[in-house]
Amino acid sequence: MKPKSTELFESLRTLGLRHRSRNLKVSNLSRVACDQRIISLGRDDRMAGETKKSHTYWPAETFGLQRSGLYQSLSDSQKARVLETMSQLRLSLAWYIEKVGLAYCSRALLECDSHEEKRLYALMASDEAVHQRMVEHFLVDGEPIEALEKHPLLLCIADVIQNAKPMAAVYVVQILLEGFGMSYYSAMRSTCESSLLRGVFDQILKDESRHHGGGLARFGSKDLDAEDLREIEHHTGRLIRAMSGVGFTGIAIETVLNRPLTPEEKEKLLEETEWNRQAPVRLAQIRELLSRHEVPGLNLARSV
Repeated sequence: MKPKSTELFESLRTLGLRHRSRNLKVSNLSRVACDQRIISLGRDDRMAGETKKSHTYWPAETFGLQRSGLYQSLSDSQKARVLETMSQLRLSLAWYIEKVGLAYCSRALLECDSHEEKRLYALMASDEAVHQRMVEHFLVDGEPIEALEKHPLLLCIADVIQNAKPMAAVYVVQILLEGFGMSYYSAMRSTCESSLLRGVFDQILKDESRHHGGGLARFGSKDLDAEDLREIEHHTGRLIRAMSGVGFTGIAIETVLNRPLTPEEKEKLLEETEWNRQAPVRLAQIRELLSRHEVPGLNLARSV
């Protein structure tokens, strides 16, 4: 009978994850720990092989590209690259959202008063690290697209984590961002063509729901002062503007064409893919999220 350590590394190789059994560094050790969760998904060799053939996980119809004249004018190889770039942009944003979630947990751990709260955030931090590692398996070379680190949504959250008062940070990150994250992951799961990636989304959604609930419990147990309310209103407004603009179609096509789109091309692309027509739907989702988590003394949904 093989030792469990041998079985672990054989399983990792089956999944196509790169590890060395000797000279493990801290980064390798963290990956090994995270990969045990991936193995626990119980996916077979065939699905692991699927992810190595292509890094495209969504069809053109997911993005409305079948209606775009610009997209249809591309060659087959260019269309394939656009879809792969769209997949990588979506997953890269997810990776960075998990990264800021991990940073938030680090701050929360230092601010917690009770042992139970500290334990809650330690477990939450572990989940975020595992989520990052899960997503890495579907990224080209296991790396996110660096340019997305400057996405307005991520810059907004980074500012909250660094500068907001504790209860404002709980509301914006754990309640609003986690709520948005569940919608984001659920939407990605619904049309994803990889059953292995859908399984990853299932696991992330289960964990994020628990994180969201923890934020509601902590936020509801604290009294808010006037400065808390001002900060919540300010940072919520910024977050809403950032959340309403998460779209990558133009960026993907520009990347493949290796040139910027003209203003006319951008406008036509948004029109043909119905991005602007879907704006009221996105705003309605944000209003619904805010109305479910009202803050006494503020009517945030009215400002959307």
